Amino acid sequence: MPLSSPRARSEVLKSLYVAMLLYFPLDWVLEFWSSHPFPGKNGESEDSDLFKSLWTEKITVPFTYLTSVLNDLEPFLVARNRCILEFLEFFYVGLNGGIFIPAKFVLGILNPFLGKFFSSRDLRFYLLSLSNRIGSYVFPGVKLHTLSLPSPPDWRHVIRAVDLRINDNPDTPILDFLLFYGSALKHYPLILSLPSFEDVSPLADCRTPDRVVTDPMEWKLKGREIGFHAFCRDVGFDPVKQGWPDSQVWLMTEDHYCPQRQRVVLREGCIYGAPVFLLKIRFLKNIQRPQNFLKDFVSAVLDSEESPQKKAEKLHRKLLLEADKKLQVVFHVKEVRITVNGKHLVSSAPARILRKLVHEFVTTGRTEFQHREFLHDENLISQPSNPNFIIRLIRLEKTLAEKCPDLSLTRPGRGKITFTCRRDIRFRES
Repeated sequence: MPLSSPRARSEVLKSLYVAMLLYFPLDWVLEFWSSHPFPGKNGESEDSDLFKSLWTEKITVPFTYLTSVLNDLEPFLVARNRCILEFLEFFYVGLNGGIFIPAKFVLGILNPFLGKFFSSRDLRFYLLSLSNRIGSYVFPGVKLHTLSLPSPPDWRHVIRAVDLRINDNPDTPILDFLLFYGSALKHYPLILSLPSFEDVSPLADCRTPDRVVTDPMEWKLKGREIGFHAFCRDVGFDPVKQGWPDSQVWLMTEDHYCPQRQRVVLREGCIYGAPVFLLKIRFLKNIQRPQNFLKDFVSAVLDSEESPQKKAEKLHRKLLLEADKKLQVVFHVKEVRITVNGKHLVSSAPARILRKLVHEFVTTGRTEFQHREFLHDENLISQPSNPNFIIRLIRLEKTLAEKCPDLSLTRPGRGKITFTCRRDIRFRES
């Protein structure tokens, strides 16, 4: 029975959260996740609740939420002059040893097949065939296919296809799946102390070139149109047998490098606007199995005191304390109201007034204001001829004194307002 609302398991979110705790300053982690409240909460929760939920792993999230988190990660790092490739290398290699979810979950998925790990002649190929099970567990409804291609002696050439059109819905959100999944797949054999695959290259991306680079002049001279089916046949397999529709796609004939993202974002030999994602994996056959190939995997499952998970747990507790120290102020645009630490505070005109005060304070540090600023702002006062501003200001002043004493208003003189905040404050709009 098809899923009416595609969802993803939270293990990948926890792994991402753990990696960020270990790799970035805590204030970066707090800022990033505070801007991604869990769906359905409407901001009615404190930051500490979000981090507790991330840590428990006992949630599922809409696929749209997962894609928004992953898609927002690179812009967040670009704004801080950091390259996402360095972080992903740490995420997949330095932290998880080739997987994007905790080892104990992988063990549960692969447990029925562990016996064959000792007898398989090509352990990397067998491990690759089982990776579909991990992907299907984390992303229920996503279609994963593995196709073998003609290969030179001693090599295997394999196509990994990922169909994100969940339940045949063409509007399923698209993310840079090749960036996240391709990086993970390359290092996947490390889970059994085997070498990473020699090469994992993107062949097809569901995103159109303008979704990757908005200025067409930057990519139109570096590629040409081609039929999707014709491209697949050139690679060496029949797309009709897979049930994939034909369409015109854009083939890049040279790389396009983005200096802001510090990486190649459009790949030579890759098509864009395809119905499915395609990765080509090339690796040597029959790599010798290490003598203690399960050692690192078992160590990750046992989770010793020196493990990255234990170190992250200490940082997680520290982050919870930091989150509790801050006032989380959220302005809900559609409802025109403000919540503080998940609790309703004010609505309508007083909410608009407080929104302006808090926004100015957070962005500029400003605390002194004039009445006329509010009277001449049509976004705050809908009827300038009869604003009743003083009445609304007094109502807001009393509400803050009763419900949120960490924020206060005083009127030191005629036409003047002083805004005071006694705690660190985080402000966002929802």
